[in-house]
Amino acid sequence: MSSLDQNRVIDLAVVQMGLSPEEAARRFNVSRQWIHVLLTRYKHSVEAGLELRSRRPATNPRATPEVVRARIRELRVELAAAGLDAGAESIADHLGREGASVPAVSTIWRVLRSAQMVIPQP
Repeated sequence: MSSLDQNRVIDLAVVQMGLSPEEAARRFNVSRQWIHVLLTRYKHSVEAGLELRSRRPATNPRATPEVVRARIRELRVELAAAGLDAGAESIADHLGREGASVPAVSTIWRVLRSAQMVIPQP
């Protein structure tokens, strides 16, 4: 039985058959807290509440801020236009001179690659 089907059966057992959450937890071998989570989801969004949800976090607090990413891309263009070295180490140095937070050199390369500003070479 898939998780979605099990969630539906648990919900029907509690809502329509009148099982208590404790009895349903024992019968379906899940925690009592999970039964209450399913009941709350069902109450708020009926059938859609029983669908499986991603466990991936909504945000990543360690992600490089978009302001820094944008400045890295700007510096790459400015340095290349001035005929200067526009590599990750140079960009890190310029960011440090500006007083901005300086990510690791590998992070700068990652930002440049994701913006397709680096030509891969063998």
